[in-house]
Amino acid sequence: TASGARVYFVHAPSIPMLDLSITFDAGGRYSPPDRVGLASVTNAMLAKGVPGSDEAAIAERFASVGAQRSGGAGDDRATVSLRSLVSEPELDTALSMLERLLAEPTFPAEVLAREKERLVQSLREAQTKPETIAGQTFEALTYPGHPYGRYATPETVSAITRDDLVAFHRAHYAASRAVVAMIGAIPRAQAERIAERLTARLPAGSLPPRLPEVARLTQGVERRIEHQAQQSHILIGAPAIAWGDPDQF
Repeated sequence: TASGARVYFVHAPSIPMLDLSITFDAGGRYSPPDRVGLASVTNAMLAKGVPGSDEAAIAERFASVGAQRSGGAGDDRATVSLRSLVSEPELDTALSMLERLLAEPTFPAEVLAREKERLVQSLREAQTKPETIAGQTFEALTYPGHPYGRYATPETVSAITRDDLVAFHRAHYAASRAVVAMIGAIPRAQAERIAERLTARLPAGSLPPRLPEVARLTQGVERRIEHQAQQSHILIGAPAIAWGDPDQF
């Protein structure tokens, strides 16, 4: 696009629908150590408010045209997705709302407080489960001192503020750091217009911070954790080959 986003499009005319996703270089690896969970919270809060519309109005807007919106954030990337009919005015209505969520989220403070409390309670429950304890321990041992080895806790989530969300969105939800993928019953010219429309008003963004390389483990480590569960969880592994390595394929 003119704003720097890469676009991938597949024309699929068999059913009158469009599946669209925008993936940003906005994953959890960019969350500060004392704000782990910031990437996920930012993504979840995109649909909680735009100027003139609260979360209920946003949900109703998508539902009124049969559109489905989803999203999420992992260690490396954050995604916002849309499934819509290609008929008008249904498609235009869904795209208009998606454009606003991406470009002008308000991150309402009262909703953020509610979502943080919900997430904190979920984390506290998860940290009683052996699979969660094992997974978090495994990642910390596999990626010592690296963002991949961190995980959200009630403390890091509680520390997140609305200003953190605004700054994270401004820095990382940029067109130059986005990939738009579309498959559906629309012609290429329309796909081009949609991609331009959804990325034109995104933040300017900033250069991503330089992350440390993933270090190879120099020796094996074994960690045994007592738990009252009747079933054992055993994880074995090490950092694998990196993306971009000539031998990766």
